[in-house]
Amino acid sequence: MKNIPILFLNLLIASVLAAQNFTHLEIPATENDVPYLSPWAGGLNAPQWSKVDLDGDGHPYVALMLAQDSNGQPLWRCTGTLISERVVLTAKHCVLDMPEDGWFAAVGPQGEDGQYEVESISTTAGRDLEGVDIALMTLRDAPGVATVQVARDFGAYGPGDTLTLVGYGQTEDGSAGRKKRTVGDIYSVGPDGDNGVWDNEFLVYGNSSGVGHGDLGGPVFDDAGY
Repeated sequence: MKNIPILFLNLLIASVLAAQNFTHLEIPATENDVPYLSPWAGGLNAPQWSKVDLDGDGHPYVALMLAQDSNGQPLWRCTGTLISERVVLTAKHCVLDMPEDGWFAAVGPQGEDGQYEVESISTTAGRDLEGVDIALMTLRDAPGVATVQVARDFGAYGPGDTLTLVGYGQTEDGSAGRKKRTVGDIYSVGPDGDNGVWDNEFLVYGNSSGVGHGDLGGPVFDDAGY
């Protein structure tokens, strides 16, 4: 009987090691068509189905949002979108429990083209996120990059439409994010109570993934770029 726990432990270790090897996957996770060998490399949410490409300057209005402490050390990061010269749209859950001061917007493929201090943050009251997971960050100075319009007519979208997701995911060594993009097909448009989709929300198919750790609050674009 003593051998049974040891055998179980060996099987568990083998299973964990197998799960961390991407080489056996029928559809490998890739970045710029280069397969990942580790499921933790890109910080992907569903790596066995993921195809992620570096976005470069493809969406200059997508910014890396950084929260820093008084010593300049990073506390948190997420993704935001410039919808006017100084206003960044991001997610409420990105700024919850974080101090309002110490936020910066970094623009460029790796946020290297400049950092711009956040002057104020506006969001809905309380901690509720359902249907109100939105925050607006106003920058002290304009980054001088292109901005993008917000799509307001959700009735124009339907199941099967393809969306592009953009955000700052982790690098393979776990360091600061690089701007990446991937795609997902719409499964359902809210309100859809049967699938837990609220009004003004999309649900994408299960074989779609996020861009990676750091893409909280990141935008979703349609074929027209909205």
